[in-house]
Amino acid sequence: MTPASTDAKAIWRAFERTARADPGATALSTPGASVTREELATLASKIASAMRGAGVREHSVVTLMLPNSVEFVAAFLAVTQLPALAALVSTRYKASELRSIWAGIRPDAILVPPQHAAGVARLLDIERQHDMVVPGTDQVLRLLCVRSSGPASVLDVRERFGLRDPGSFPALFKFSSGATGTPKAVLWTAANVGAAAANVVETMGLDASDVVLAPVPLSHSYGFDLGILPLVFAGASLVIRDGFRPKTILTDLVDERISVFLGVPVMYRVLNRTRLDQVPDLSSVRYHVCSTAPLSVAQIEAFRRRFNAPIFQHYGSSETGGICLHVPSEIALRPGSVGRAMKNVGVSVVGTNGGALPAGCRGEVVISGEATAAGYVQGETVHDRNGFQDGFQDGCYRTGDVGFLDADGFLYLDGSRAGVVNVGGWKVSLAEVARVLESHPCVVESAVTAQTNPRRKQRVIAAVTLHDPAEEAELIAFCQARLADYKVPRRVHVLEQLPRAASGRVVLSADDLPS
Repeated sequence: MTPASTDAKAIWRAFERTARADPGATALSTPGASVTREELATLASKIASAMRGAGVREHSVVTLMLPNSVEFVAAFLAVTQLPALAALVSTRYKASELRSIWAGIRPDAILVPPQHAAGVARLLDIERQHDMVVPGTDQVLRLLCVRSSGPASVLDVRERFGLRDPGSFPALFKFSSGATGTPKAVLWTAANVGAAAANVVETMGLDASDVVLAPVPLSHSYGFDLGILPLVFAGASLVIRDGFRPKTILTDLVDERISVFLGVPVMYRVLNRTRLDQVPDLSSVRYHVCSTAPLSVAQIEAFRRRFNAPIFQHYGSSETGGICLHVPSEIALRPGSVGRAMKNVGVSVVGTNGGALPAGCRGEVVISGEATAAGYVQGETVHDRNGFQDGFQDGCYRTGDVGFLDADGFLYLDGSRAGVVNVGGWKVSLAEVARVLESHPCVVESAVTAQTNPRRKQRVIAAVTLHDPAEEAELIAFCQARLADYKVPRRVHVLEQLPRAASGRVVLSADDLPS
């Protein structure tokens, strides 16, 4: 399962083996196209050849700023074929976020749709630009080459990012939004990628018969780990959607023989409330996965009753890949859990002194395993896991998430340490307040934060989007009936949509809301 060699080209070789096993099998499908494995391999090779012709060298850092598309997947495979480092950057990032990213990873080239090229070029010293017509289509990608000497060998690139382990071969940058929404570059080695793929494929039992539906961003860790890696390493077919339209997704789930659906909480809340002439039975889908944030027990049970299908809560991160997935036989018994550790992943809960806590005790969640990333890139070096920087230490990652393990090893999350505020001396979990708001029948999604007044005292405020009309006073009264008075939000703002980081994670600050 894990590639035999450890440079980035091992990822390409894994897909070559997949393609040779059944060249005519469908690899990708979009609303306008279906691409076989052989066609995808050919397309990736042509993009790689065009990059080489444009001056992109081995072990360069190539940023992919592309939407969900066949071109995104083909370009990623092309970068691994060079081999070079692929940086998965969302098209939703703003100029200030991109400046932060560029300062950390110092890209050698950026592949973008032409409409994004001018904005990106203004932020970097671009030496030359090349338009690449995607073979077999009328799609054009623009390659922006940055004025720099670039690394000449894998040894140079290891030194460039401060990797101490001589066996580490950099392959990939993911970006974690963390608690603040500020993107942080996470450096993955080729071995990390292979281990993450093995964890997902072995845990879920995926193979070439599976079809994965991904309306989530493929540039985000969730879409990449559970969408692209099963395609590359196990031959699963990937159905790509660039956005979420509830009735279209329901049609896809029935008509496309989907076995794995990659959803997020707001999608399931919308599906539970979408008016339908006929409600489909979705029990044929093996995994309705929900990730990026916990989904309430009420929503999980509502989905099961309506669509005759369980929701599998999934826990993962850009720093570790997949961590936990729920167990089919246990979902009804433990609906509030995100499941057990995935294959080859270690999950523990530690106290403030770093010692492991017994079952039932709340503490910080710590992850270990071969998929744990090398570390964050900050400035010119990577703080690797041997140096215990920003949560990485000795092959482990301290997530900052708070939770507990039960006696059978099922993990329950209570939020994050960063999501706890002090209100008049009382600790308030913002996640708890959000869960209460989202249990209101009119609320689709909520976000909760703290506001500091001129006297430096904090108060809880919230924002929601609605399915049906509701007044602020009604929402506050709903919270008052279910929360201690110090936890009740002083304001609940009704918005058309919640502010999000480029990863899709909701990131709310008091500055986003009216005073």
